[in-house]
Amino acid sequence: MALPPRSLLSILGRVPCFDMGCCMTTAQILLILVITLQLADILSTYLVISKGVGQEANPVLIPLFKALGALPALLLVKGAVIAALLYLRADLPVELLGLIAAGYAWVVWHNFGILKGK
Repeated sequence: MALPPRSLLSILGRVPCFDMGCCMTTAQILLILVITLQLADILSTYLVISKGVGQEANPVLIPLFKALGALPALLLVKGAVIAALLYLRADLPVELLGLIAAGYAWVVWHNFGILKGK
């Protein structure tokens, strides 16, 4: 089955729509992924800390955790990160979004690995 003619444009940065009426750029997909990973990082970090099986490794966040508590500090910092991502979204290169997504995918994977005892 032949792809629609706009599929050539899909290769150049858009996900194919196939006449469904919704096309997203690679940057938009990565932005959604990064935001989702930020939320997963909140959950996984909070679970690791609240269960006492690990601690925050980011030296910037440790003083905030001590001052505010784990969950408020996570919500504050991750909320600011998500707000910055949304504000800067038009200026963020796709490659940077990809690197951020890869980094946070590792962090979330690592946190859930700690929770599983691995």
